[in-house]
Amino acid sequence: MKVNKKIIIPLLTITVAGAAAYSGSKVFAATTQTNYPPMVERFAEHFGLKVDDVKTFFDEERQQRQQDMLSDYADFLEEAVNSGDLTENQKDLLISKKEEQQKEMANFQPGSENREDRFEKKQARRDELIQWAKDNNIDQKYLFFHGGERGEGGEGGRGFGMGRMMRE
Repeated sequence: MKVNKKIIIPLLTITVAGAAAYSGSKVFAATTQTNYPPMVERFAEHFGLKVDDVKTFFDEERQQRQQDMLSDYADFLEEAVNSGDLTENQKDLLISKKEEQQKEMANFQPGSENREDRFEKKQARRDELIQWAKDNNIDQKYLFFHGGERGEGGEGGRGFGMGRMMRE
């Protein structure tokens, strides 16, 4: 059976996105040596693809998505600089902080701790970030940009849940 790559790539992307959404508790808890849910390996096997090729594809997609998000964030901050709400130095600090956060998330192992511990660590990181912003005289509204208003993430998402936290 010959499989059209134009069909596989979007299907693979949707499949992994769904798996990632579900994996917050159970799927990743079963995997300790990889960041990939077992579904990725089953998908590769089902379509006769090499698992390493599929993982490489997802790594490249993740890197591209991170670059796109960083570019959108930089554009958002540039508008704030142009309107006089941020200085160029503050913009550079925010971009560096966002890059640092992306690197930190690349090392994150979902399922490696219980829900309460994850929440406490997330809250502590949020508190540290808010203090960092205060120390640099940066309004919090520039911290939680995810393609939408106040952390309300694009494509129907809530952008890591920060939007709701900002309003509370």
